[in-house]
Amino acid sequence: MRKIASLCTVLMLLSALVFGQQSVTVTGQVKDDKGESIPFATILETGTRNATKADASGMFSIKIKSGSKLTITATGFNESTVSPAANGTMESFSLTTKTGELAEVVVTTAMGVKKQKKEVGYSTTTVGAKELTAGKATNIGSALQGKAAGLMVQSPNSSVTNDVRVTLRGNRSISGNNQPILVVDGTILGIGYLNQLEPNDVDNVTILKGASATAIYGNEATNGAIIVTTKKGSRNNPIINFTSTVNVESISLMPKLQNEFGSYGGEGLDALGHSSYIPYENQSYGPRYDGSMVPLGNPVRIFRPDGSFYDTALMIPYKALADEKKNFFDKAFTYQNDVSFSSGDATGQIFVSAGNMRRNGTTPGDKAQRNSLRFNASKDIHKVSIGFNVNYVQSTFDVVGPDVNQDRSVYWTVLNTPAHVPLTKLSDTQNNPYATPSGYFNAYYGNPWWTIHNSRQKDIRDNLIGNLRLEVKPLSWLSASYNISYSALFDKFQYHRNSIHYDSWAKDYADNGFDIYPASGGYKSSNYPGVTQQGYRENFTNSRLQGDALIDMHKTFSKFNTRLLLGHSVYEVRTTQKDVGYDPNTGSINSYDDISVWGPSYAIGTPLSYNAETKRRAMGVFGDLNVNYAGYLNIHGSLRNDWDSRLEKDNRSFLYPAGDIAFLFTDAIPGLKSFRPLTSGKLRVAYSKVGQINVNPYSTRDVFVSPAGFPYSNSAGSISSYIASGTFNNLNIKPEFTTEKEIGLELAWFRNRLLVDVAVFQQNTINQTLALSISSAAGRSTAILNIGEVQNRGFEADVKGTIVQTREITWRAGVNYSYIKNEVLSIDPGTKSQQLSGGGFGGGGVYAIVGQSYPYLQTTDWIRVSGNATLADGSANPNYSSDAAQWGRIVVDGQGLPQRDPNVKGYGTTQPPHRLGINTSVSWKNFTFSAVAEYRGGGVVLNAVGADLDFTGVSENTTRFNREKFVIPNSAYKDGTGKFVQNQDRVTNTDSWNFFGNLYNSVGSNYVTSADFWKIREVAIGYDFPVNLVRKTKIIKAANLSLVGRDLFIFTVQENIWTDPEFSNTTGNGIGITTNGQTPSTRKYGISLNLTF
Repeated sequence: MRKIASLCTVLMLLSALVFGQQSVTVTGQVKDDKGESIPFATILETGTRNATKADASGMFSIKIKSGSKLTITATGFNESTVSPAANGTMESFSLTTKTGELAEVVVTTAMGVKKQKKEVGYSTTTVGAKELTAGKATNIGSALQGKAAGLMVQSPNSSVTNDVRVTLRGNRSISGNNQPILVVDGTILGIGYLNQLEPNDVDNVTILKGASATAIYGNEATNGAIIVTTKKGSRNNPIINFTSTVNVESISLMPKLQNEFGSYGGEGLDALGHSSYIPYENQSYGPRYDGSMVPLGNPVRIFRPDGSFYDTALMIPYKALADEKKNFFDKAFTYQNDVSFSSGDATGQIFVSAGNMRRNGTTPGDKAQRNSLRFNASKDIHKVSIGFNVNYVQSTFDVVGPDVNQDRSVYWTVLNTPAHVPLTKLSDTQNNPYATPSGYFNAYYGNPWWTIHNSRQKDIRDNLIGNLRLEVKPLSWLSASYNISYSALFDKFQYHRNSIHYDSWAKDYADNGFDIYPASGGYKSSNYPGVTQQGYRENFTNSRLQGDALIDMHKTFSKFNTRLLLGHSVYEVRTTQKDVGYDPNTGSINSYDDISVWGPSYAIGTPLSYNAETKRRAMGVFGDLNVNYAGYLNIHGSLRNDWDSRLEKDNRSFLYPAGDIAFLFTDAIPGLKSFRPLTSGKLRVAYSKVGQINVNPYSTRDVFVSPAGFPYSNSAGSISSYIASGTFNNLNIKPEFTTEKEIGLELAWFRNRLLVDVAVFQQNTINQTLALSISSAAGRSTAILNIGEVQNRGFEADVKGTIVQTREITWRAGVNYSYIKNEVLSIDPGTKSQQLSGGGFGGGGVYAIVGQSYPYLQTTDWIRVSGNATLADGSANPNYSSDAAQWGRIVVDGQGLPQRDPNVKGYGTTQPPHRLGINTSVSWKNFTFSAVAEYRGGGVVLNAVGADLDFTGVSENTTRFNREKFVIPNSAYKDGTGKFVQNQDRVTNTDSWNFFGNLYNSVGSNYVTSADFWKIREVAIGYDFPVNLVRKTKIIKAANLSLVGRDLFIFTVQENIWTDPEFSNTTGNGIGITTNGQTPSTRKYGISLNLTF
């Protein structure tokens, strides 16, 4: 028995010895104290030389002896020694940030290459998921506003379509694209897709601002790039995340409207020169409100059940209904729900998400919906890595179309409603006899409620994005990868407006009047017995198939670390557009007797259709070399050559060189290491030359087009044939080339409590591709030329720091500022300007003008007293005065009236050169508070909607002189000696309707104001439920509840009484004009719940 016991003891000791020598594989992820992954950390088996390096996601796997400890280090973080679990399960290891040196940041650069920020020689900004989703914006474009120097995201309207215009460092091309490319997980997309992405799917957004950063992307990336990296699966236990947000949206800024005067529109004045009340008028130049009962509109025929009828007018109090126009708009709601699942292990990851967003607009009846599905997966198999992701997004929009009588917007018809009209009570256009097309009071513009119910534009956009990436690492210093990506947009648009019918009794009253009121005429007479329905359908597709090959080599030679990338890209883009009932060349739309049957044979008049297909291909090869010496000097250069099918054979090959240097001088200069206030400093310089092709496929050669009506007979009875286009195309068209120079400085102070990043840059873009007007004697009206130059110069600064940091409180704040000046240096020797968009009734518009900032506003003004004795043609100036005190005064005639100058004048740039973003966040215990404010200044805006408001007479502007005759401020006239003298006695010898509604509103300068504004972009207050509380549920791991607000307040200049100066009637280059096509701006506020399981 004693022998057996001794044998057991020996066996146990041997077993312990054997098992003590066994090894285990430890897998894990290295994170910082905020829970964010730390890439490229070093993991060492303590006391040995056995080590490994974490990947870009902080993931690692290492085989160690059982019982050993791990020592984990990373640049910018404190070293940590830990004891991993004995069973080798997936673990998370946390490091704390060092306060003695600059924390290293890894940025995603072009082609998805990750670099440490100290190696980057050009300007970048990264916005993380937490910053991006703090305000719960429904689209990423809006979520980026105010968060990066040099980036301007403009919201041109408050529509449910969420349109944005994005520019980096201003405009480079006069007629071409100025927006950056969007790259999502390696797939290149149009910037419009930015608003289709689900914000909760995004891990981070990196903004590559300059051409030096994006040169190896080729000619599509001249304007910079927005690099979006979506979330990947975790490498530990499965995680389910659910977020639900509800937002309320309401009108925040209405034009300043008058509530003193009612209906009149020039029907005639009484003997005393006073206007009379006109019940059917849309204009508001009538008598002052007095509260008396008055008829609204012409009499309406009311039918009894037995078929008999009587005519009666709706009697209402003649007094203003405060905020009736504002109350016309809805309080809108947005519901956003997202769920995601992530899981994985040491060799693979998976991420699946689904999201739904439903939104109705402030314009009644408008609505939008977005449904998205995303699947990301990756797997490492020995030396092979495979990654796959696919994203499907369907967005649907249903918005109101134009009205039936003049194709006007709903906002226009709302504005053409006097203040005493109970507009909100006239929404039942079928059963309310005073709201039907025949019974509605307005003789000239229809009921906006009828337009809402009967004129609709519906759009279904299906987006499909996918890519497959294969990477092989045959050697420790060599990897090769191939990425194939596909993106497609399938857009189905339909517009339909119902027919409208006017009753004969409505026409009789319109033709003959009633009681004391004269005949109104208007659409009930001119369009009697009605207008047929119209509509069209359009199917548009855009697809892109691309393959990218990349060889990545990195070697260390003594103090030199080198990395060489060799790559090849090839892609094909196809587009198709098919229209039935519409001709996009003329804007004509077919009418139909029966809209349920589509096709040319069912159209009234000439059937309309359109069919177009394009295909283009491009190929590029590039090399990218990075050399780092001793960790403090980094030299980087790239060279790419592109071939593009849009250009002729001799011009389709072109080269892009780029280079940059980053010098970490605090590491290179020993004396600076002892200068304790300065933690780290880096100087960077960059140079690049890139190109952009600014022509569509098939645009280098002359083409023949089908004329209107083809292939049907024209008015002469013959069959139309193909004709030459009105433009001389150009075989010698080349890319627009941009040369950029940049110098930057990055400083970290006081152990990283204060970080400063500043840059100055200059860009010159030559070979502008312009369609210039030529003499019609040449047989064409325009010719395409490579001519002209635009220069961009700017300064950017990004300052952020930690103001307070204790165990319970952390307060961080940041400021980003940019000043950007775009200037047109030249166009054509005989051309000084190129118009980009029109200014409406006031004339002029937005231009590119030699010697001026771009874009630049010109519009009409009053004739004024001048200090120039001669005109431009050398003739004598009739408005010249030698008295400098009179210069600039408005010239009035003997009736005290000014005259419109037919020549346009310049007023400034419509793109604000000054842009400032301020952000702050405070954490206290379980509470967090964050806010973002943005300022834009130095630009101007033409509020063309103001001319509409003055035409209708509803603007507060029209009551400035109490609707009495007045002396034009700052005016002058010639006395009997021919000298100009200040006007102090000549009053306007006309009524307000003539002056404001027909003269004043024809002069654009009356509506030009500063475009300066401040906006509170985001405010969020969040609460993290205590972990020990939520874990009692045994299901929920974490929970957060937050109150959010977006665009809560806007502060504009006092003279802007009309609308949001950020708005514009276009997302193109000719920004800076607001019209009645943009409904009033809104504020959003709501609540959001986030749960982690």
